[in-house]
Amino acid sequence: MKRNKRTVFLLLAVMVFTLGACGTQPIVGQWSLDIGAAMQLTGVSKEEIASVQAMTGNTPVLLEFTGDGRYIVRVTINGEEQLLETTYTLEGNRVLTDGTEFEYKVEGNRLFLTDGGFTFGLDRVK
Repeated sequence: MKRNKRTVFLLLAVMVFTLGACGTQPIVGQWSLDIGAAMQLTGVSKEEIASVQAMTGNTPVLLEFTGDGRYIVRVTINGEEQLLETTYTLEGNRVLTDGTEFEYKVEGNRLFLTDGGFTFGLDRVK
């Protein structure tokens, strides 16, 4: 009986560690950024913000980090969706994309990206 309990315990431990290793990174998913709010944080003038919001129709910028290392940015400009796709890697609490480096933190359904002293908050879409 002791041997069976020990075997069950070892199997459960292996399953827990295996599932943990296969889990996705918390950054994986689609995130929404309010471009006007982000621009306000950087000190851009109200006129410039209004101009960008007019071009984007005040639609949010969508950033997607996929499980296979792709980084996709979708933005609508003058009614047409523009798409930028590149790759990313994670190193600790940093995300690296084509020479750009951000610190990141995920808290619940919020992703915080920090670059050059500015922290941008994004909301999880899916």
